Amino acid sequence: MIMAPKQEGDYADREIDCQEAMEPGFQAILDCMLDAGWQRGEVDAGVTASDRRRQHDAEGKRQG
Repeated sequence: MIMAPKQEGDYADREIDCQEAMEPGFQAILDCMLDAGWQRGEVDAGVTASDRRRQHDAEGKRQG
């Protein structure tokens, strides 16, 4: 289960809380990828590339 924000609205550590909430899911994905035979560097590169694509897509939606 993913942790919800500790309080509603904007607050000082909300970004940190979000990162901490994502960590177990990312760790589970990483473990599955490594168990499937992928190397850590390949997984890291894939995550980075996926994030860049997601940012690019989100920016395009804001402009369009």
